[in-house]
Amino acid sequence: MTITHETTTAELHALYVENQNYDLDADTAACRMFIRAARALHAQIVKSKAKRAQIDGVPVELDAELIERQIGDAIAYLNGNDPAFRKRSGRSGGTFIYDMSGIRE
Repeated sequence: MTITHETTTAELHALYVENQNYDLDADTAACRMFIRAARALHAQIVKSKAKRAQIDGVPVELDAELIERQIGDAIAYLNGNDPAFRKRSGRSGGTFIYDMSGIRE
C-alpha cells in the first residue's frame, strides 16, 4: 500500500501494527513500511494535537513520543541491517537518534 494524503488514520494504524515486528522477522521492507506509517501517523497526531483516535470504532491512545522513539529504533535497525540504507544515508553504523524537534505542525 502506498501512503498518500488520503490515507486514513485507521489505515495508517493498520500498517503500523502489521509491520511492527520487522526486527523479529528480520524484514527490512517491513521496517521501511513501519517507518513510513509511523511518520504519517505521528504527523497526524501532531497536526490534530490529539492523543486519541477512533479506529474501527474503538478509541486508541496515540503517544507521539513513543512513536518518535520507535521511528528512531527502526532507523537504527535499518542502519545496522540494510547496507543499501547505510550507503544512501551516508551512515556508517552505530547509534542514530531520530530528532523530531525540527518538525513543524
